[in-house]
Amino acid sequence: MAYLIELTKNDFMKLNVNTLLPLTFVLFFLPIFSFSQEKTKIDSLRDKLEKQDLSLNEKSKIWNQLSYEYHKKEGYSKAIHYKMRELKLYHSPEDDSLIASGNDRLGLMYYHIGSYGIASQYFLKALKYFENHNFPSKVGQISSNLANVYTRIENHNKAIEYLNI
Repeated sequence: MAYLIELTKNDFMKLNVNTLLPLTFVLFFLPIFSFSQEKTKIDSLRDKLEKQDLSLNEKSKIWNQLSYEYHKKEGYSKAIHYKMRELKLYHSPEDDSLIASGNDRLGLMYYHIGSYGIASQYFLKALKYFENHNFPSKVGQISSNLANVYTRIENHNKAIEYLNI
């Protein structure tokens, strides 16, 4: 949160070095420290990946977390990279829900970078799974995302189709 501090000329004249020093610290150094804390989470996840004794399941979880962290920071190319690495590990039918969720996430990331054709492909893969397994909330969410994709590429009739599902 940002707060506006208004000082009149008289208020400013009353400030002394003992008052200005802490204020200077807060205004100039606090943003630097908070940025470095955000970076630390990604660094610690990368450090975990360098361990030699990780199982594929552990790597998968870390790649998922890295993808999520980069997505939050709008680092979509790195988020896509880590999500793809995670999804390459899934091969069994028990993994289908994880693959569908991953496809949904990839669709969202490709949407954010403006690759609408690729985004729609991933959304459609995810939609098929969630329709076949009766997940109405996911079907609604992905249909809405597809409507957004088709609106962006000005295919309004297709957008309306996905809004009417």
